[in-house]
Amino acid sequence: MLEKACELFDLGLTLDVCTDIQSKSPTQWFLYLKSLSLGAALTALHIWMNDLSKAVESGEDLPAVLGINTGHGKHKYSDKGLASVFESHLKELNAPFHEAPDKIGWFLTTNVAATSWLESRSSPELVAA
Repeated sequence: MLEKACELFDLGLTLDVCTDIQSKSPTQWFLYLKSLSLGAALTALHIWMNDLSKAVESGEDLPAVLGINTGHGKHKYSDKGLASVFESHLKELNAPFHEAPDKIGWFLTTNVAATSWLESRSSPELVAA
């Protein structure tokens, strides 16, 4: 089910139906999720992680900072904010993103931590397990 959702969402990104969700510069890559429903936000996260994995696999250097903006407070599509749901989901994935103490609703990591995590996710031993 997630695979189909990712295909549809990725098509939306390709056709510019979904805009202003990702931004890339030489120093930082960000994912903006605060305007999305929980399901769409989780799907966008998985697409972004796949994009990051492809970049690392092709030898591209990730920028110094990677971040996810979930917004803060209650979410218009649920009683909980995206931040609390994403904090749990990122922990389940063992992802190196941590909520920034000075930026509510932002989860940040470094290129070193992200690269190490992405490489560990694609190692054959973990895939077979």
